[in-house]
Amino acid sequence: MTSIDSNNLVEIGFLKKPFGLKGHLRFHQHSPELGTIFKVSKIYVESKEFNIEEVRDDLNSPIIKLSGLNTKEAASSLSNKQVHIAKNDLPEAPLGKYYQSDLINSDVINNGNIIGSIKEIIETGENNVYVISLKDGGEILVPNVPEFILKVDIANNIIEIIMPEVI
Repeated sequence: MTSIDSNNLVEIGFLKKPFGLKGHLRFHQHSPELGTIFKVSKIYVESKEFNIEEVRDDLNSPIIKLSGLNTKEAASSLSNKQVHIAKNDLPEAPLGKYYQSDLINSDVINNGNIIGSIKEIIETGENNVYVISLKDGGEILVPNVPEFILKVDIANNIIEIIMPEVI
């Protein structure tokens, strides 16, 4: 295991609980439709490099085997830890799909004005929810659905929204 500068890493998901007795772990990818975990040979957990020995799909929650983890106990030490890959290992997202890391810190525009930026993305299962830090110091939650998200422009780091009504 080697280390890498965290500025050269991008988060793609997190490790879940161990699977079986031989060091396998379930993996949750933020954008499962992109299948990134199937396209890389190494990951980083807490800036430590791990080679991937095996990845297999299992009901939308891939199971991975990392070099050096050969017991359930060893694997459990990585449970609930974020998984990163090197930025240069990140496959290009298909047209119309985005990595969460592409969206974080994007400017958010409403009616032609920058109102804030995306601070966090909450995964809800059905539709993710964008946590937007407003320029005035407040915060709003906007679901990632066509009724609220008008345009995503990754190249210019901009997301155009329709403001949800606040009750």
